[in-house]
Amino acid sequence: MMTGQVTLTATEFCGRYGKNTEGVDYKVAVAGRPGYGVAEMIFVPARATLPYERCLSLDEHISGENPLLAYLHRFYPNGAHLSMNERDEYLNRGVGNKVYTHCLNDAKKRGAKAMVAIGISDDMMKFLEKKGFTQFGPGLRAYYAWLVK
Repeated sequence: MMTGQVTLTATEFCGRYGKNTEGVDYKVAVAGRPGYGVAEMIFVPARATLPYERCLSLDEHISGENPLLAYLHRFYPNGAHLSMNERDEYLNRGVGNKVYTHCLNDAKKRGAKAMVAIGISDDMMKFLEKKGFTQFGPGLRAYYAWLVK
């Protein structure tokens, strides 16, 4: 199913999206394939005031003094720098699953209570729903998934 070995190179950052944020950029390389993909996850306290606050409005449902959310900000594991035709060639080959699983495990290790993401395409919305994400509301492209029960 997968076209080759998937390698993720992580680079941590702080403060890029506000003083309370930290995160990880992942560069995704697949053996035998041109270009590379990217994923970016931002970790932010649920009660922080950020431009995408509407998407991070789960704080009323999360207990704890300063609950942490993981925001899957960019998710293009099949090639951010490839043409649309090249990207389509690599869809449904397991790369997105591998990158998502890595991001999910990283979020859990850091203590995130929930993960949020924006489904910018129909394919991404289907992917998120398949992974158990719930839409914030009808017609919205914002999704969330609880990481703790």
